[in-house]
Order: sequence, then C-alpha cells, then structure tokens
Amino acid sequence: MSGQLKSRLYLLVLFLCGITITLVLVPRRGKNATENPGSVDIKEIPGLSVGEIAVMPTMHNLSLEPVRLDADEAAYRFFVVFGSNCDACEKDVEFWRLLAKEAERRKVSFALVAMDSDGDAVRLFLDRLGFHDLPAVFDRQGEANRNFKIRMVPQYLLLTKEGRVVGRWTGLSHLDSNNNKIRNPAEMFNGIVE
Repeated sequence: MSGQLKSRLYLLVLFLCGITITLVLVPRRGKNATENPGSVDIKEIPGLSVGEIAVMPTMHNLSLEPVRLDADEAAYRFFVVFGSNCDACEKDVEFWRLLAKEAERRKVSFALVAMDSDGDAVRLFLDRLGFHDLPAVFDRQGEANRNFKIRMVPQYLLLTKEGRVVGRWTGLSHLDSNNNKIRNPAEMFNGIVE
C-alpha cells in the first residue's frame, strides 16, 4: 500500500471516529428526556404551543373501539400522554390520580393517552400500576403522535373543546425548569375560565 493511500485511509478513519463520538456524546434537541432528565426545558422540546389548535385524533379504547377525544361536551380536556415502556412515566403515576380528581372537580374531561399502537402493552402497563378506573386510550394509527406533536413522554396537555392549547407540561420526573415545575395538580388547571 502506498504512503498516500495509507494517509487517506487514516484520515477517513479519524473522520468517521469523530462523527461517531459526536453522535454518541453530544446531546440532541428534542430527545426523550428519560435519557438525561436534568437537561430538558419545555421550551426546547418540539411540540404544541400554548394558543395553538390541535386536531383531535381518533384513538382506541382498551376494548379496541374507536374513540374521538372531542366527543364529550366538556369545555376543557386534560390528557396525560404516556408510553407503556417509559420509565419516567412510571415515576409520575401517583400524580395521575391527583390530576384525575382535580379534573373531575373542575368538570374537565380527562384521559390517559398512550402513544403505543399495541393495546395489549397499554393494558399490561395500566394493570401493573392498578389504573383500572381511569379512562385510557391508545394511538393505534399514530394520529395523536402527529396531531399533538409528541416527541417525549410523559406530557400533560390542557385543551379547550375546540382543541386550543391552554397548557403543556413535561413529566415531573423530567425536572423541568422552574417556570414549568408543577407543585400540585390544581396549578395545571389555572388556565380554565369557569
């Protein structure tokens, strides 16, 4: 092998090593915060913005029946968006019951919205955690993922009946900046006009 060819191969190997190290070690915007919970600020996470209108997706309940998330008459909707294989979601589950109670008190429609396409995985996750009494749907067609612009879970969405975003928060386990840190469930319903 000639010296010039060895030089070019050596440079190519260095270049490829540099790219690999960059891709592995440098944090990427919008990644799932469960990988590095201390580094996420809600403003950096792509997704719905307050004031934006979300198209309500058709989901499926755990009996595999289609469910429209805007079918009821409630003026507001609160969604806990989660994934059945999400460690951070499991850390927030006790908060979900408190949110459901606050939503009921405020007459806000409430649902656990799984980003999974597999209803069995969602059922197993909820059964393991004892969530038989809360309404749950899953994203069989990927509509909620698109319509709600979900890039990480858990997320919490408060929407008007028309789908206008009143509030959006990441999970408690993601250690949001102080601007988005939720101290109690009632705070998440402050945008409601009764």
